[in-house]
Amino acid sequence: MKKVKYLITLFSLLSIWNSYSQNYIPMLTNDAQWTVYESAGPYGSYTTYTYLGDITIAGQVYKNYNGWYVREDTLAKKVYRYWPSIGELLSLDFSLSDGDVNSNGTIHITTINVNGGTRRKFQYYNSSGVPLNNPSPFIEGVGGIGNPFLSSYFGQVGYSMVCSYQNGNMIYNRGLVNSGTLEDCHLTLGTNTQIFSENNIVLSPNPFKTELHISSSVLLEKAHIVIYNYLGQVVKEIKNIDGNKIVLNRENLSSGIYIIKLFQNDILISTKKAIAE
Repeated sequence: MKKVKYLITLFSLLSIWNSYSQNYIPMLTNDAQWTVYESAGPYGSYTTYTYLGDITIAGQVYKNYNGWYVREDTLAKKVYRYWPSIGELLSLDFSLSDGDVNSNGTIHITTINVNGGTRRKFQYYNSSGVPLNNPSPFIEGVGGIGNPFLSSYFGQVGYSMVCSYQNGNMIYNRGLVNSGTLEDCHLTLGTNTQIFSENNIVLSPNPFKTELHISSSVLLEKAHIVIYNYLGQVVKEIKNIDGNKIVLNRENLSSGIYIIKLFQNDILISTKKAIAE
């Protein structure tokens, strides 16, 4: 009888382990999209990350989602991001087991409700057993619940994922997870491309030395620009922009890569990368 109970217990444990170790769900598909609320100081807006094609860097092929270069090793169950100033770093590790300890803390794995089922949620806890928000929790097949491509992040930009989609179907919904009620994402999905597209905004010359000219084929009214360095820190802002052309004087900007975000009515309408020589 004891042997039968032992076998039943062993079978149950193996079933639980198998459910956590099999059927890995990739997150970086060509049809994946994420709607993320980004905030920087008093400004906030919704941004939709969409697949823009592949790019090869140092022999590795990365998927480009609005300037975020990421790749996924589905066998190792890990997601990597390429940082221009640093190189490739591990961003999300879905190979972790419940109770694993590393420099971030102790990982705990639970399941959360997503549209149409459940997914594994990974969250770090400190030595006192308190759940941590940075590193932020991350979800298999979805990504980080802050920025989908990051777990740990720093700088002045805050992120909160609202929804994720694959193959046109909503997977993650912030409202469903937090309150059990679906949050309407359709108004935010794609809002950045209904009037403005990346082709509407042109930077020249790029790279630039003293001045960067920003041209818009759509008339800007009371727009503003926020410029971030590679650490995500705000280094320059220009407000109350009207018209079709903006001249950005380099002034004290150091040589390097910058992200330029153009807002109109506090809605992000374009994100561009500029290089100061």
